[in-house]
Amino acid sequence: MRTIGHVIVWAIMGAGLLTAGAGFVLIFLQCMSWLKFGTYESYSLQTVWDAMGVPWPQTVGVGLQHFIDSAMRLLLRLPLSVALMIVGFAVFFFGARLYSASGLDPYSPANLAKKRVDERTAYSRHGR
Repeated sequence: MRTIGHVIVWAIMGAGLLTAGAGFVLIFLQCMSWLKFGTYESYSLQTVWDAMGVPWPQTVGVGLQHFIDSAMRLLLRLPLSVALMIVGFAVFFFGARLYSASGLDPYSPANLAKKRVDERTAYSRHGR
């Protein structure tokens, strides 16, 4: 069970790092394009949203619809590279937190305390 847990947690953390890395690669490619051609091509989440063809969320409440529209406009203005880095690091830190909270981390405070108790009982059993 510990091995499966390790694989799952490491997969989550790896996916987060790959996603964040994609954000850095995108910035690098944009900078290289800017240096080569003299124009900076900016990609926002709106570009991806439009390419996926996802419809705009609709509600029946006017106030709620206004809130959703404002939030979506703000969110979709975010550069794609920044969004990838934010999501990637969030997933990575979620995996790291899952790793330390699940008892898989041998250096977590709970495991270190358990190790100290085990060492004390083993020490006292030998009559020292």
